[in-house]
Amino acid sequence: VSGAAHELRGLGDGAVDVGLRGAAIAALGAIGDRASAPMLLAILQRDEGANADLSAVAAHTLALLGDTADASKLIQDWLGSDAEQRRWAALVVLARFAAPGATKTLSELVGGTAEREIRVAACTALGVAVSADSTAALQALQVGLDDKDAAVRAACASGLAVAAGNGGRSRAAFWKLSPLFKDRDDRVRAAAILASARLEPTRFLQEAAVLGREKSVVVLAALAEGLASVPGAAAVKHLIKLGGHANPVVKAAAGAALGARTAASARAAAAAAFTDADLAVRLRAVAAIDDPAVLAGALSDESPELRRVALARIVFLRGRLASLADVAARLVEAPAGGSERARLAQAWLMAP
Repeated sequence: VSGAAHELRGLGDGAVDVGLRGAAIAALGAIGDRASAPMLLAILQRDEGANADLSAVAAHTLALLGDTADASKLIQDWLGSDAEQRRWAALVVLARFAAPGATKTLSELVGGTAEREIRVAACTALGVAVSADSTAALQALQVGLDDKDAAVRAACASGLAVAAGNGGRSRAAFWKLSPLFKDRDDRVRAAAILASARLEPTRFLQEAAVLGREKSVVVLAALAEGLASVPGAAAVKHLIKLGGHANPVVKAAAGAALGARTAASARAAAAAAFTDADLAVRLRAVAAIDDPAVLAGALSDESPELRRVALARIVFLRGRLASLADVAARLVEAPAGGSERARLAQAWLMAP
């Protein structure tokens, strides 16, 4: 698809609609168009943070293309600017772009007297900054865990979860997160649990016994997400239990986590979620099932969306050629003049 680069550059730099520009810029990163790097830097310089989302996607694409030096300097200048718009633009961009050298300023913001929104944004940026300055970023995020404001504590715990996902490791941070399992704010508890599970997966369940009394849907969903990376049968047992929760958000999170694991019991639980009465849970379970025979049962489901997704999964697992006869047969059986035929054809055409 590299032949689309010329048209994408034109849209990224010249389209009237800002959303279209952002989508085109993101596509340039996806196809690896290194020749667009000077244009992207020019967009950053020209925009000067006027549209923070556009600046963020331009900087993120530059990072994907491996061209970060000039963009990093520009963003650090924004961060140190007296203009409030530029400072905010820098914080938004740094939530998607690790600028070497920005960690010191972000750390000062988290531990200082800046307004709450600034401290929250700085915590978010520090989670990304770990890939550029791991030690300093992790230390600053731990400082933020002591903040009196729950929103800041939650943001810094979430930053640690992102940092762990980016390869950051800190046993000190893990032990500092553990007391937050009892925090009054469920956002803080949820973020602390997810971060702890990612930082120390083998130790997590030893410290998480307190969660047996947890009632918050937000926290239980975060627990399910965190358990996806925790090894061992005990984690699978917890996920299967969460998969039977009455709330569809928790069930969906547990189904997704089970689908990310390879244990046979996890796969069986994902298949069980596939028959759940809640459509959202069934949709999430589809991605976890790798048996076309099981998925075939969904092709008669009452939901057109589930039928389409299940068919796309079957085509993905069996291949377009092997699944062509089945898709063609269903096309013939589908009512004429309705949308079912279009959905079937779309599922087959869009499968990788």
